[in-house]
Amino acid sequence: MADDGTHDDATAAEPGADETTSAGHGSDAQRAERLAKIQALTDAGIDVHPYRFDRTATAGELHGRYPALEADSHTGESVRVAGRLASVRAQGFLSFATLHDESGDIQLFFERDRLVPEAATVLDNLDVGDWVGAEGEVVTTRRGELSVDVTQLWILTKSLYPLGAHQAVTDPDVRARHRELDLVTNPATKKVFDTRIAIVASFRQQLQDEGFVEVETPILQAQAGGAIARPFATHSNALDIDLSLRIAPELYLKRLVVGGYEKVFELGRDFRNEGIDTRHSPEFTAMEAYMALADVHDGMDLTERLITTAAMAATGRYDFHQGDLAIDLAPGWPRRQLLDLIEEAIGQRLHPSMDPAEIRPVLDRLGIEWEEDWGGGRLIFEIYDKLVQATLVGPMFVVGYPTEISPLARRSPDDPTLADRFELLIGGRELANGYSELNDAVEQRQRFEHEAELVARGDVEAHPADMEFLSALELGLPPTGGIGIGVDRLIMLVAGVAAIRDVILFPILRPEKGARRHSTRATLEAAAGELAPTPVATHHLVPDLVELQIARGDRAVIVSDLHLSATMTDAAAGCTKALSEVLSSWEGGGAVIIAGDGFELLAGEDPQIGPILETHAEFCTALSAWADDDETRHLVVLSGNHDGRIAWDIDVVRAIVEKTGATDVAVACDLLLQTDEGPEKVRVVHGNQDDPYNSFIDARSPIDTPFGHHVVQQLLPQLAVADQPGGVLHGLRWLDD
Repeated sequence: MADDGTHDDATAAEPGADETTSAGHGSDAQRAERLAKIQALTDAGIDVHPYRFDRTATAGELHGRYPALEADSHTGESVRVAGRLASVRAQGFLSFATLHDESGDIQLFFERDRLVPEAATVLDNLDVGDWVGAEGEVVTTRRGELSVDVTQLWILTKSLYPLGAHQAVTDPDVRARHRELDLVTNPATKKVFDTRIAIVASFRQQLQDEGFVEVETPILQAQAGGAIARPFATHSNALDIDLSLRIAPELYLKRLVVGGYEKVFELGRDFRNEGIDTRHSPEFTAMEAYMALADVHDGMDLTERLITTAAMAATGRYDFHQGDLAIDLAPGWPRRQLLDLIEEAIGQRLHPSMDPAEIRPVLDRLGIEWEEDWGGGRLIFEIYDKLVQATLVGPMFVVGYPTEISPLARRSPDDPTLADRFELLIGGRELANGYSELNDAVEQRQRFEHEAELVARGDVEAHPADMEFLSALELGLPPTGGIGIGVDRLIMLVAGVAAIRDVILFPILRPEKGARRHSTRATLEAAAGELAPTPVATHHLVPDLVELQIARGDRAVIVSDLHLSATMTDAAAGCTKALSEVLSSWEGGGAVIIAGDGFELLAGEDPQIGPILETHAEFCTALSAWADDDETRHLVVLSGNHDGRIAWDIDVVRAIVEKTGATDVAVACDLLLQTDEGPEKVRVVHGNQDDPYNSFIDARSPIDTPFGHHVVQQLLPQLAVADQPGGVLHGLRWLDD
């Protein structure tokens, strides 16, 4: 075989390789060039979109078949391979390419004078990213590279967008939005999803080996239950009824146990219309399993078997890292009582049977908010939730949760104030939950009635009553143990990924609206007046999620993507520090414009404003120093909230007004409120409820939406002060055009 011995690998980029834009799409000229190549192939009578191709070997199979061939060897075996071209390199009459298929890479070697004419035409019109089929002998080059000495070449499909070698897509939004491009350019991404596939397959195999049957329960439900969460609502036109997407399959699975399926499981998607962060997605994967004649201890045993087996199947090891934490999943996980853990943390023994009046001072001392109608169990759990859980590295089963917060769990046989329930904690996070299922139909009805009372009083965490489930219980549910495992969170741990959207192939994102984003940001920058030479400072606070951007001008400071989250402490600290530094050195007048989902996150899942503001005292201090001036100061908040929680935003802003003494405050929200009046000194501007893009479903700034643009146009002119030269929008009447 002719070989000059110097160009026998195809790792270099294609000569003149097209650059790929951040979205993976080349210029119009590059696309036109590739279309011209398609036309040239078509004119030569070559089908550029064949219906099928007979492949006889994959790259991985060839490497497995010939692991140690000497250099310049001929095997005599002719194969047909197929895949995407990762690189192409031409050198005189020799050409090399790297072909990538699902199993790995194999080098293609071409000598032009040995190719059939049709193959030579295909070779002349190849680009990186094209799918090709090739036939030839398996050989090694003089450098020992395993290759296919190609004599016949087929184009299987042409890529219209350039994929230069080693041009991995790094923009986190592009990676999530264009997962196919991410998979093509980032081998590490495919490894993450290979891990996911292995874990899911292991779950199914293990459960089937233990006698469980996999079932499918409704996703569209008349009454969402089985968990405490806000559902997505929809409507059936055919039935003319309102429906919810399921938040959990639990109640239906237990009805199947009643029906005689003694071991059932379901592995599928659940949907919760709540916040998005690094650990929460509105659409996520969970596995729930229920087994008759079992209890909570059997559930813990099964959970441990499933997770350890899956981790070993996916990676061959038990040791992992979550950030700086070392996690050892080796079997033999400890089981600890929740009340014991609280006592160790605060130095005081508490019990759900205690009078709530005795427990409330403990929460006051610890700086934990509480509600008047909470019983002893709920108060005690709040201490665990706020102070203890995050400190548990695990893996650890925490058992003995208060019955008051476990409406579907059986009471402990040793203590009726505690439920026969566990949660699995790993790295301070809940990964699984389970209990001895409550099978007393009378008691379950009583608990549902109590929960209904809580719902009527406005408790968003109360479980709704499900009358069909109660009817099933009355038919008779045997002693049953049930578990639920958060599959995405387990994959995050095993794959070493920090954000949940990076383990979901196609996570939910807000639709791209590039033109609106640019026009809105330009409007805000115009409002800021004469910008500094480097107008926008970007602070990467949480990888792939929070980027705080600050534009500073002579009339306003614009803060975009502000997140002051009680659960994202690093981001909160970064936001407050960055804002404080900018405001302390800013000599301009006018307004501070804060745009972001930050105020919803500031309130977290429980609207306890005071302690959170104290936690972020630097934020208020920065605003106070800025507002403590003789000039009129305007604070504008563009909120991304789109549900009933907007009231929390107003409470937060009211608290900020009191702390900062700001003289003029406006809150913009994207959903019509129940009332038209905001708190004193706070004006509320409403978005268009009918705007299909007025719901913000990822952690991006609402200024990047049609609603945000609407608010900028409608709100900012109201803040203009004609007789004040330093007014924020003095002279910007063009906004009304």
